[in-house]
Amino acid sequence: DLDDLRVGRMLHRIPGVGGVGIEADVGIGILPVHPLQDPVGEQHALVGAVEVADDRDGMVASVQAWVKSINDVITKIADYDKYDSTTRVKGPLFGNSTVSIVRQQLLTTVQARARGVDGSITSLSQLGIKVGAKSLLVMDEERLRAQLDANPAAVAEAFTAFQVQAVTSTSPVPGVTVASETRTTYSKLGFGDMVDQLLQRITNTVDGTVTQADRNIQKQIEALNKRISAVDARIEAKRTRYERQFAAMERSIARGQSQQAALSSLPAMSF
Repeated sequence: DLDDLRVGRMLHRIPGVGGVGIEADVGIGILPVHPLQDPVGEQHALVGAVEVADDRDGMVASVQAWVKSINDVITKIADYDKYDSTTRVKGPLFGNSTVSIVRQQLLTTVQARARGVDGSITSLSQLGIKVGAKSLLVMDEERLRAQLDANPAAVAEAFTAFQVQAVTSTSPVPGVTVASETRTTYSKLGFGDMVDQLLQRITNTVDGTVTQADRNIQKQIEALNKRISAVDARIEAKRTRYERQFAAMERSIARGQSQQAALSSLPAMSF
C-alpha cells in the first residue's frame, strides 16, 4: 500500500526561547525546521534553535525506517509487475503503465536534491543512501553517522526543510465564480516532504495518478461487462431460435413417423 510510505510524525521536545521547551511536529523524527510560535509570541526557525546532541541512534533508526518504507513500496510494485519466465505466471499489473510511472516517480524523487536548503547536504547520496540492486535503496550507516557527527544541522535540514513560498489561486473561467485551482510553491523542501508530496499526488482521491488509473480500469471493466451482456443476449437469442427450430423439426419428424405408421397399417392391395 502506497500509504504505508507516508512519513510518520513524531513529537520531539525542542529547546525554545528562554529555555522553555516546545513540542514540535517532526517529519521523520530527526529535527524540525517548521517555524513555531514560542511562548512569548516570537516566531523562529527551529533549525538554528535545536540541540542536536540528542539520541543519534534514534535518528539513525528513523532514517532506516524511512528507507525501509520506500523499499517496501518498491518491492510491492515489483511483485505486481513481475513475470516468472519459468512458470509463465504474470503479476496482476504486469506491463501496466501506471505501475511503471509510480516506480519511476518514486526513484526520481529519492535521487533528486533537497529544494532550497542552506546546508551543504542536498542529496541522499551524501548521507550514504543510494539506489542499489532491484531499484532498492541501500544505506551506509557509517557515512550517515559521520555526517550526523560532522554537520547535524545540515542533515536535519536536508530531511525536514519546509517553507512555503507562495499560494496562488486561479479560476479556469475569468469573471465567473467557480471552484478555483490552488497551487502552492515551496522555497524549501526536504526529502521527507518531497516523498510525502509525491505520494499525495499519486494517491489524491480527486486526480491522483493511481486514482485516475483506477477510474480508467473501472471504465474498462464496465465496457467489458456491457460487451459480455451483449454477447449473452445474442447467445440467448440464438438458443431460443435453435430451440424453436429443433422443436419444429421434431414435430415434423413425429408427423412423418405417424404418416409412415398409417401407411404401414393399410392392407396390401392386389391387382
